Amino acid sequence: MLSPPRPSEQRNPRVSAADLVPDASPVRVTLAGCREEWRWFVFSVLGATGYGVLTVLTASVIGGLVADVVTPAVREGELTGAMAWQVAWQLGGVVFLNVIAVIVRRIAAGITYNNLIASTRRRVTRAYQDLPMRWHQVHPSGRLLSHANSDVETIWNIFQPLPMALGVAIMLLFGFVSIFLVDVVLGFVALVVFPLLIVINYWFQIVMRRRVEASQAARAQVSTVADESFDGALVVKALGRADSETARLTRSAEELRDANIRLGRTEGIFDPMTNALPTLGSLAVVVVGAERVASGSITAADVVQVAYLFSLLAWPVRAFGWILFSLPQVAIGWKRVKPILDDAADLPPRRREASLPEGPLELRAHGVSFTYEDADAPALTGVDLEVPAGGSLAVVGATGSGKSTLAQVLVGLTPPTAGVVEVGGHDIGGVANREERVALATQDAFVFNESSEENVALGRSDLGRGEVDHALDVAHAATFVEALPHGRDEALGERGSRLSGGQRQRIALARVIAGKPGLVVLDDSTSAIDPAVEGDILTSLRSATEGSTTVIVAHRRSSILLADRVVYLENGRVAASGRHDELMAGHPGYAALLSAYEVEEAEGAAPDAADVNDGDGDDADASHAEAEGGRA
Repeated sequence: MLSPPRPSEQRNPRVSAADLVPDASPVRVTLAGCREEWRWFVFSVLGATGYGVLTVLTASVIGGLVADVVTPAVREGELTGAMAWQVAWQLGGVVFLNVIAVIVRRIAAGITYNNLIASTRRRVTRAYQDLPMRWHQVHPSGRLLSHANSDVETIWNIFQPLPMALGVAIMLLFGFVSIFLVDVVLGFVALVVFPLLIVINYWFQIVMRRRVEASQAARAQVSTVADESFDGALVVKALGRADSETARLTRSAEELRDANIRLGRTEGIFDPMTNALPTLGSLAVVVVGAERVASGSITAADVVQVAYLFSLLAWPVRAFGWILFSLPQVAIGWKRVKPILDDAADLPPRRREASLPEGPLELRAHGVSFTYEDADAPALTGVDLEVPAGGSLAVVGATGSGKSTLAQVLVGLTPPTAGVVEVGGHDIGGVANREERVALATQDAFVFNESSEENVALGRSDLGRGEVDHALDVAHAATFVEALPHGRDEALGERGSRLSGGQRQRIALARVIAGKPGLVVLDDSTSAIDPAVEGDILTSLRSATEGSTTVIVAHRRSSILLADRVVYLENGRVAASGRHDELMAGHPGYAALLSAYEVEEAEGAAPDAADVNDGDGDDADASHAEAEGGRA
């Protein structure tokens, strides 16, 4: 059974991850895994130790049975019942105990391996949640999926052969002691093989490290390209780029194939060499043993015992090869995962101790600036704004003026590089219940492949059916939801592919309304909805969120007029602020921008009657194309 998060992980999930190792040394990573799951790992090693000891004991039992039962039976031409019982209970008993040891080893090793994967995956995904939006904007989602999936598994794959290898080490110790006790000459013959195996394994580790790294990188690239292709299926189909996108994925897949072939070729050379050496060693033991029997130094039973024991040792020694095969994978997997944990651990400690009260929340921004990584110019510079509790503010600006960046900074998703944002009198970075009291709805509304009710509730168990229904009504989403084949229980498709853009936005608005936040930030969240219906939705929204402070990032006059005040951004700075009519009369840039928006909208294609009734700016064909593209 996979263990739940440990208390230390729940309090601070970065502590145990940061404690693993400070570098990518595979041995140190492996030792850290042993410490983390030491209880189950000890059980697996005990099972492997029992297997090793009992395997050596099996050879001794067989040697004894050859001397005490087989040889007399052959000499006298008769196998008595007592002889048969002696064979049965001695050999059967040791085999039975060996089976128990193998079962213990495999179960305990499996639990160790899966617990390590689960706990590391929790740390990585927790780091994803902790890292700010600016970090995610420069890390492709396909690559992040690869890190959390295949890279994490690659780190801990070594724990499948590791207990076996430790058991084999004990088996070798006991085995060679037994061989030397039987005959020193045969012991030295057997020893010749193992230095050669060590040399081959060392060479294998050096070569494999480079090739494993190339394979993991190619695997991540395939994941990234596939993720982009699936997400952009509508664009690919609409622009007829399926062939070029297929070619792009084919190139990545071929690179992965070639990397894996190189990996398999190296392993293919290594395996026959490791198989051949023990076979040659067994042959040498038999040849030298025959000479020793002929000279009267040892008996035939001694040779049988040593040869059988050597054959038993030869195969498990390959477990060392599996370890050496896994060590480069440990290093490469950890090298790819460690930077994510480091980035999360390097975040300044968050003292989220403040708690926002119920009701509308005052919003203040003082000298807020923000610069994206590697950007030539700041996205925001010295932004000051204030919205009283229960008030509303419209943020207006041209494309690239910093509106969406400001929206993310105001809700705490992106910490400012300078300045401070206060909500309810507290720095938003120090608010413990920020996610419950502050909400953001964006232009790109994300919808899960779940029912409408599950999309609106979003796992908030305190929301009842009545509250979800009310939120859908306020967002004017109830009508099209009920029209679905299974109504509110109908799954909405991958990323909401069964809905039009405007319908997805209304589901997202209902999600915000249902939580009854004290601060709502709407980042052009009604842009895909027909203007005539947008006004009705925003009016209903204002009535439904009387207990909320509202910030609306908008370009339509109908949306802006619903706000008490307007902030006009130019190049990331507040160029003007005041009432809409004051800015229209006193700031030419603001008036020109709104006029340009209205001209652009007036020149756009008018929606047909069906779209007006539905309330979306998307036409039916576009909605169908989205659905088809989402399923592609």
